[in-house]
Amino acid sequence: YDFKYTTVNFSLMLRLSEEKDMLFQKYKETGDKWIKDNNYSGALSAYKKARAYYPGNEDLNYLISVLQKDANRNSLKIDSLFASAESFEGKGWFINAYHTYRNIIEIDQTNRKARSRLKALNSKLTPYLNQIFREGVTYYSKQDLKRAELIFKQILMVDQNHPGAKIYLARVD
Repeated sequence: YDFKYTTVNFSLMLRLSEEKDMLFQKYKETGDKWIKDNNYSGALSAYKKARAYYPGNEDLNYLISVLQKDANRNSLKIDSLFASAESFEGKGWFINAYHTYRNIIEIDQTNRKARSRLKALNSKLTPYLNQIFREGVTYYSKQDLKRAELIFKQILMVDQNHPGAKIYLARVD
């Protein structure tokens, strides 16, 4: 009976240990992938999950400490960018708001709030782009080509496939 119990207990511990190693490796590799993709917040999250399986792993703890400092710095930067973007939206400066939200996503590709705000901004941005396109055409017809060019470039920075802006920009050049 004791031998049978000891064998079952040892087999169970061995299986759990293998699963622990496998999960540690899985989260560590996920973190490594996120690092290569410059998604440091995703990497930090994955490494913290890996640390749950081996809390004493010095290399992993070092990576987490470095990423945590970077995440704190990025968090402050993102908060500042959100304040700017919301201010731009309030003033009706939709192109500036668009670029600011895009900057947030460049810092944190998984930022749901910025993606959501961009999606909501599209309903305001399209009519705004059409409005400033008409202004650009007016400047073009008045031979104020520098102003027209600036407007058409602004439009193309947001909508690279805007057909009217492409055509008029080609005419200005």
